[in-house]
Amino acid sequence: MRQKILAMNLLEAVIGLGPNLFYGTGLAACSLVFRQRKAPDRKHKVLILDASKEFKTGRAQNDLLPEHIERIHGWYHAYQDVEGIARMVTLEEIAANDYNLNIPRYVEPKVDQAVLTVEEAMQRLQASATFVCPMPAYASLCHSPCPPMAMAPPSNGGRVRRRWPLA
Repeated sequence: MRQKILAMNLLEAVIGLGPNLFYGTGLAACSLVFRQRKAPDRKHKVLILDASKEFKTGRAQNDLLPEHIERIHGWYHAYQDVEGIARMVTLEEIAANDYNLNIPRYVEPKVDQAVLTVEEAMQRLQASATFVCPMPAYASLCHSPCPPMAMAPPSNGGRVRRRWPLA
C-alpha cells in the first residue's frame, strides 16, 4: 500500500507528533499529508518532519500549543531541510529503504552534547576519583583508614543524620 501511494506521488509529508496528545493513547501520533497535485519542486519528494518535541507536558494528556502548531506549520510550509527536525527525501531513497516511512530512519535528532573520546572520558574519570571521607565528623575515630575508592561527599553538607553509639 505504501509503495502504491508513493508511486502515485500523492504523499507530500510525514509529520511525527509527540506522545500522549490524544485521549486514550500514550503513543506518538503521525500525520500524513496527501496532495493530488504537488508543486513542481515537491514532485517525487516527501518531507519527513520530526515534531515529536513540540508539545506541552500535561498531567493526563499533553497539549499542542499555538506556538507549537506555528513552528510545525512553518517547517512544513518551508519544505526544506532543518537539522534534527526535517528532511526532504526522494522517492528513490524511500524505495531503497524498502518503502519504510519511519521518521528516525531519515531525520536524526540533533546532538547538543560534545562527544568525548575514550581517552578524554578516562582522564575525566581519573580526575574525579579523589577520595572524600563520607563521615568527616567521625574521621578521627576510625581505627583503620577508609578504603581508597571514589566516593561522593554526602549530599546533606557533611552532617551525619544517624547517631551511632561510640563503644
